[in-house]
Amino acid sequence: MKRFSLLVAILLLAVAAPAAAEPKDGPGGNPVAHGIPDDVAHKLGLTAERQHHIGDAVFEANRALIDLEATQKKAQMDLEKELRAQAPDEAKVMQLVVAVGQAEIAVRKNRLGLQLKTRKLLGPELWERVLVETGSVKH
Repeated sequence: MKRFSLLVAILLLAVAAPAAAEPKDGPGGNPVAHGIPDDVAHKLGLTAERQHHIGDAVFEANRALIDLEATQKKAQMDLEKELRAQAPDEAKVMQLVVAVGQAEIAVRKNRLGLQLKTRKLLGPELWERVLVETGSVKH
């Protein structure tokens, strides 16, 4: 039973970490317009149309994220409630661990989907420049 409890605790720690939300400020506290810091967008010469498309992608992903994070939090709460029970139902706990994991995956897919869409909208050269300008990668 100790091994089972340790496994559940490890799984809870792994899936309970909050997803990284889209920052409101970029590096150095610079405002973010359309998912890319204003100063970086200006420096790269992004067109208003391209910024608009990226902004739409950010909006849609962040809007969907609201429901995804709510589902994740509810699943986590359900699991915690079952684990607090006098005699937790092992099968139910395992089901709930899967539900928490699936919710976490959905959140991560949302964030990575936004990243991939932004990369596609920028193209490889601009994407690389964004990474350099924001300090995400060193050249």
